[in-house]
Amino acid sequence: MSQKQDVVLDVDPGNTHDDAIAILVAGQSDRINLKGITVTHGNNTLENCVRNTLDVCSTAGLVDLPVYGGMKRPMVRVKKEEGAFSRQPTQIPPSDMKPESQHAV
Repeated sequence: MSQKQDVVLDVDPGNTHDDAIAILVAGQSDRINLKGITVTHGNNTLENCVRNTLDVCSTAGLVDLPVYGGMKRPMVRVKKEEGAFSRQPTQIPPSDMKPESQHAV
């Protein structure tokens, strides 16, 4: 078996499931050494995306994985408003995990 590849995953799990699936796949892969996760605002608020990331990590048993919040808005363009934001697209158990105090950058 080949050596695991070190990976830092960057996600924005707002109102869609693709980033949650990426976390689950990377966290359970025998080819990836998941070192941490950085989170940005995406199509939801940064706070909701970070919370969703922590909830997915907890549900997947990735409780020791560091999660870092990043940018609250785009660096170059104006963020397009999307209407009302829900916290998560599906109901998963809330986690008591906390994000790292350091910024993702």
